Amino acid sequence: MVIILTFKLGFACKCVNENTLKEEFTATEFIFNGVVISKSLICVKETMTSNKADLLEKEIISKKDLRKFLKQELIYEVKLKINEVYKGVKTQKIITIFTAIHSGACGYRAFKIGKEFIVYASSKSYLYYKFNSFGVINLEKENTFWTNHCKKTKEFNKEEAQQLQKLTKK
Repeated sequence: MVIILTFKLGFACKCVNENTLKEEFTATEFIFNGVVISKSLICVKETMTSNKADLLEKEIISKKDLRKFLKQELIYEVKLKINEVYKGVKTQKIITIFTAIHSGACGYRAFKIGKEFIVYASSKSYLYYKFNSFGVINLEKENTFWTNHCKKTKEFNKEEAQQLQKLTKK
């Protein structure tokens, strides 16, 4: 799966070659099902460790568009109570997932409080690529994850959960 993002005036997301369940299982770092307990809007800077975000701000001082993105672009912060982990290590009972609010930025917007989802997540942000050229890397907060609409994240369904359980046992 390839996700193409551009940064000029906004984002353009294009999901290419939808993976099979087995391919997505292999390619994804953390897969679980859980119930959404909260969903809020935060700025991109809040998805980063504070010391790295401050360092990044100093590095991009002359880049007005990037500073604006860092402080004003909104991201969904979704907290889920984990029911079952299919791949990866369960480090806590409540997990934080970030995703863009715009589908044009590959955001997964369907999370609803009280609903159960199967989440395909990565510990690496798909939005930080633009900051890598400034030498400030590993901006992600520990024990937080990212998802997007190009992954197979969706409302829970029993059939897919059973298929994931089979893949877990292999």
